[in-house]
Amino acid sequence: MPRRRNMSHLLYHIIDKKGNILLSSPRVLSTIGASGYALIPEEDHCSLYSVSDHRARALPTHVGGRPLVYSFDWTYPIEHTLIGHVLEKKTQGRQANFLSPEDTPAGMRATASVALDTHMDFLFEPLPLFIYPYKGEWTPARNHRHSLYLLDRRGITLRSFPKDWRLHHRRYNEEGNLAELIVYKCAEYDVYNLPLYHYDIREDTLRGPYREIGELREGLRLITDMQHNTYFVDADWHLVFSCARLQKKSPFYILSSCYHGCIAFFSGMKAGLLNKVGEVVLPPSYTDLHPIGDALWWYKKKGLYGIMHEDGRVLTPPQFMIMSSESYRHGLIAACDPHDKAGYIDREGNWIIKPAFDACYTFDHPHYTIARTLLPREKGAGGPPEKERCQKRNGA
Repeated sequence: MPRRRNMSHLLYHIIDKKGNILLSSPRVLSTIGASGYALIPEEDHCSLYSVSDHRARALPTHVGGRPLVYSFDWTYPIEHTLIGHVLEKKTQGRQANFLSPEDTPAGMRATASVALDTHMDFLFEPLPLFIYPYKGEWTPARNHRHSLYLLDRRGITLRSFPKDWRLHHRRYNEEGNLAELIVYKCAEYDVYNLPLYHYDIREDTLRGPYREIGELREGLRLITDMQHNTYFVDADWHLVFSCARLQKKSPFYILSSCYHGCIAFFSGMKAGLLNKVGEVVLPPSYTDLHPIGDALWWYKKKGLYGIMHEDGRVLTPPQFMIMSSESYRHGLIAACDPHDKAGYIDREGNWIIKPAFDACYTFDHPHYTIARTLLPREKGAGGPPEKERCQKRNGA
């Protein structure tokens, strides 16, 4: 969840596929998913903005006479649910809080959560839990002591986890339903060596520990055991292939999950591609490789990125800087020019939205997305000029 800092020198924009700015806000906007909603935190309230009718609707500010503060997960667009945290005044003594001090107004603490749909109707009354936004029928939740739960859309607890389990990661399937949870046991917690467990929702079983548990894509999942051995398993956790022979070259890393039958790896200080049975289909000869989508990959040479097909056919020469977390969606992908200005290109490397921003995000919505610019600070905002400071230090 992004922190709600008042970063007055940042400006966030909702833009269309022509680069036109529809709305600007100095505060953090959520990403825009297929539903077309974005959350806009204001000074004293939050609004829900819809790109379908270009209207912002103020969200409820109180429930049961107590104020609400809203949160969202930047990783997942707002599709079905908004989460509001119920605040009350702090009392004497140490008290646990769901949110960080920068998310919670001074002198207040979060004591419960409510869920609203995108029509602003309450799904249930306040519960003493921190709730993650719903994408389907279930969502993870935790209480003041961080104990983990699964809730349905009525706020009813479906499953209660052992008290020493903590949520590390969650994944949703294409239908938007919660598919799996990656958890860890706080009793085994080591900041440098975190053992992860896979919780199977269907069978109510725990599998692990592992050092790394990757996302299940195209029937393959990366796992790294506690001895640093790397494997790929299928959906039933049966071994598909081991990377033992590749790991003999050091350093060795898997750089991506499986995309269009290919997996990026790093070996002998270079990056290449494996197929779904562990065979090298593109020898390691690149500085870096990142999947874009639609069988396309970023490749890096001489400090810049170009676009190539998974079979090695080059579509564009190295000429871009990238934000590696972004992907090719709805015909466009975010990229930066050598001057670090961001815009959007097509699969042939043509600038469709010219690089005029400081950061751009994935087109999860077919027609709209979020971009960000850095505003010049007002004169004197950063303190006196260096020459003036030096004169004061020297007694001038």
